[in-house]
Amino acid sequence: MDLTLDMLINLIKEVQPGLQDMTITGNDSVVDDLAIDSLDLLQLSRRISRDYDLDLDLDAWNAGADEHQRSVSSLLGFLAAPAEV
Repeated sequence: MDLTLDMLINLIKEVQPGLQDMTITGNDSVVDDLAIDSLDLLQLSRRISRDYDLDLDLDAWNAGADEHQRSVSSLLGFLAAPAEV
């Protein structure tokens, strides 16, 4: 099963329960708007790996932060991109 935006948003809300009642969009910044810290990101990465068998290289994703502003949709796009060998 492919990870969708709604599934990713649900995982984010599981990692950060304080966001349960918040409307999250793909344009929201995971760090700036949602206040997800580094430990939450690690937990999110583990859940993505466990539930969807996808590897989230946080260092590689963060390297493009100037371009994508760490948006939820950029995270989804990063996960959907073919892995570089």
